[in-house]
Parts: sequence; structure tokens; C-alpha cells
Amino acid sequence: MDEPQTTQGQPLPILKIPLAFYGLPSDASAPRRAGDIARLDGYVSRLTGELTSAIKNAEAGTAARFADDLYQAVKIMPVAIFRIPDNYEVPPSLFTILHDHIYYVYSAYKASATPDLNLEYLLAGYPEYQYHMLSDQIGHGEVLSQSEENSVHAMFNNPFWAIKWLEHHFVDDTYKEMLRHIYNLKDHDAWAAHCFHWLKTRTATPEMKREELAKVLSVFGNQPYIAIITALEFPDVETGPLLSAVQDSPMWSCNWLRLTKNRGVNHKMIETLLGCTPWGIQYINDVNPPDAAELLEQIKLRPKNPWWNEWLDLYLEKWMQNRT
Repeated sequence: MDEPQTTQGQPLPILKIPLAFYGLPSDASAPRRAGDIARLDGYVSRLTGELTSAIKNAEAGTAARFADDLYQAVKIMPVAIFRIPDNYEVPPSLFTILHDHIYYVYSAYKASATPDLNLEYLLAGYPEYQYHMLSDQIGHGEVLSQSEENSVHAMFNNPFWAIKWLEHHFVDDTYKEMLRHIYNLKDHDAWAAHCFHWLKTRTATPEMKREELAKVLSVFGNQPYIAIITALEFPDVETGPLLSAVQDSPMWSCNWLRLTKNRGVNHKMIETLLGCTPWGIQYINDVNPPDAAELLEQIKLRPKNPWWNEWLDLYLEKWMQNRT
């Protein structure tokens, strides 16, 4: 579970792994049965074993790429990547998976006894973790390979983290540079546009905020986080322009629908969810739409990933038990 802050200071509980599909509660604070955890742990061990073998074959030149079923299974359960033995190098093709799960990289970075430059490099493009690493450096004497100035500049990619940093470590020239960055990118970058709208309308009336918002909705739609934050902060906003990036991603489609209570649901989002069994199940479990039974039947008819069969069977069994 990832919990970035909204502009109102409240956490936004984004689900990054479809826990319900794997037999666990969606709410991270809910109790979990030891048997369910053990079953999932065994599954991750098997997944890691197959992934390690695939990496070994790739290094030996006996396989050009990972099997798609395996890649998709690892994409949904990325913890398998972090169980790969240290004597194997994680191939670049798996780095794209880590983009949505960068918190695992940060956890590994924090757990390392000595600074790991490779992990620091992976985290360099993520303003939130730049903020935390820089805070650790100042508060606990940790050392980063890049300067404080460069770390703060990296936060410009999500200006709210730069603002959060400058609240306690203000540098006038850096602040002005950040404002120029926001202004220059506001017409096509969702993070900059969202921050610009927030700065411009902080003291505006609700009517004026909505009027200004209408001008930038299409830009907000380029970033799923921003799209969901906006939908929650403005319950009456038009959802269509916000869904451009959301509706192509199973994870983001599910999170949008579960957090907005099925608001703005459309055929494209449902097709996206049905095309990825774990997130389709997560949606049905969390939202319980009126056509849940029909959607389950459609999932059963879709092409199967053998890595997901056991979990789908378990969920369907529980579903039938709950209906009787």
C-alpha cells in the first residue's frame, strides 16, 4: 500500500498489489491468517525460483527473454524480484516493474548497512524518496552521492515535495527556480499543472477553483495520482478528461474505482480490468459492482495465466461459499 499525501494533507491509500486476489484483506491494518500468509510465501518462493532460472538461462544465452506468463506474474507480485539471490544480476527488463513499486527499492536502501549507490541511483528520479533520503542525510548523518542542491532540484518533478523541503530549509534562489519550473511546465506536466493550480487558487472561492480546474483537467489526466486526487477533492468534476492514463492501467483503474466508489466507470476501464485477472478480482472484491457475477464469468472465460490459476480457483470457491 502506497500512501502519498493529497494537497489537503490526507493520505491517499493506493493499492499497489491486488491483495484480495492472493487471499489477503485489502486493508493493510486488518488481521491476516497465518495459513494465508504461508500459502502466499510459498507461492512467492516458487515464483522467485522460476525467475532465477529464467535469469540464469538468459545469462547463459539459452533464452532470449522471459516467458510472458512469468513476466506478468512477477509484475503483479514484484516482491519476487527482491528474493533473487545476490549472485544474480537483476536484468534491465525487470526495472520497468519497479516503477510502480519503488517503495520496495527504498525499503532495501534503508535496510542496507552501507549506502548502496545502485539503489540510490534507482531512487534518484522519485521526488518523494529524494525528500526522505535527504531528510535522513541531515537528520541521521547519512551521506548521499549527490549534493543537497541536486537532490532538491530532483524534487521539482513533483513540486509538492520541493515545497515541503523548502518549508524547513528555505533558499530563495531555489524557491524562485522551482516556481519557474512549475510555470514553464504547467501546460503539459500534470505535477506542475496541479501545483500551479493549487498555488493560484489557495485563497480562491470554490466557484473560482472549479472554473480554473476546468482549464487543466486534460493535463491532470496524464498522471493517475493527480487524476484520483482531483476526483476526490472535487466530487462534481467531469471525470472523462481525468481518465486518459487511468483507464489503460489495471492497477490504476482498480484504484480509481475503489476510491471514487465506482464513479465514472466506463467500458474501457472494465475491459482493462478483465484483461488482468488479479486486478479484475480486486475490483470485484472491493467495489462489489451490481454485475459482479457476470464479470466473474467473463474472467473465467479469458485466457489463463498458469501462475494465477490456483488463486482464481480459491477466490471463486470463497465467492460461492459467501453466496450460499
